[in-house]
Amino acid sequence: MFPWRLPRLDVIKGDYMKHLITWRGFLALLLCTFSGIAVAQAFPSRQIHLVVAFPAGGGADVLARAVAQKLTASLGQPVIVYNRVGSSGIVGSDSVAKSPPDGHTLLLVSTTQAIASKLYAKVPFDLAKNFAPVAFIGTAPLVLVVHPSVQARTLGEFIDQTKVRQISYASAANGTVGHLSMEMLKSMAKFDMLHVPYRGTAPATNDLLGGQVDAMMDILPNALPYIKAGRMHALAVTSFERAPDLPETPTVAQAGISGFEAHNWYGVLAPAGTPASIISKLNSAISAAIAEPDVSARLTGQGYVVKRMTPEAFGALIDKDLINWDRAIKVSGTKPD
Repeated sequence: MFPWRLPRLDVIKGDYMKHLITWRGFLALLLCTFSGIAVAQAFPSRQIHLVVAFPAGGGADVLARAVAQKLTASLGQPVIVYNRVGSSGIVGSDSVAKSPPDGHTLLLVSTTQAIASKLYAKVPFDLAKNFAPVAFIGTAPLVLVVHPSVQARTLGEFIDQTKVRQISYASAANGTVGHLSMEMLKSMAKFDMLHVPYRGTAPATNDLLGGQVDAMMDILPNALPYIKAGRMHALAVTSFERAPDLPETPTVAQAGISGFEAHNWYGVLAPAGTPASIISKLNSAISAAIAEPDVSARLTGQGYVVKRMTPEAFGALIDKDLINWDRAIKVSGTKPD
């Protein structure tokens, strides 16, 4: 007789199926890999829309246009800035969240959208789940400014003033970064003021310049020209370090309110599901754009702090800020207008 047995048919079938499944998985992996490479090589295949969810001429719009011009040259396709305004950035952000995840529709995101996603009860998207972080652009510290008639040149003197007379402060609107930052400062330093919300930064700034209100927590790029002209006095900046454009102005923490920090950051998001290869390509292109000497000089000259960041680090920053602003909204009891 034969010294060995023929294997059973069911064993052959089982081994065959296991190998077949293994090879199918391997081939699927190869197909995904080559597909991803092909997508990256083909991207961009048409013009890119960079959506700004705020009006033209504002801080987000200025940043978007500075970056878009460089991206058009480096990516070989037109990068068009598209202003889609409404509901504190919600309308424009939602339009990007619902766009195809192919890298051709991007969102210029800022702290405002992070706040809005926590402030409003019904937001049609989740900033952390419905978007993929692409690239960080930079931050704009806020600065506490007062009208020259206010008898205070330091944060301590300002707080003392609030305890002897009613001090009013302006904000661009209820629930904006300037409003919530001032409310955080009030809570931490234990003083009170009258909040006067406006419909936009421009009318709030105009009334501060005219002396109709006493103070404002404004982003530095907006306030800087008036500070340099002597029409506002800067008492403290909200960033962790002093602003290069205001080296003599201390941070809020240096002025005595330990642990205080607030900033308005800007970056670019894509719809969730955008291939990692496309995100990587965009991150490299945007990081290179903000490093260009003319762009960097233009933005830093306006009070922005330009900084390169990986998509993962940018995502972590967004997650942290969502928690912080949610806490600020609850502590202040802020409700949307």
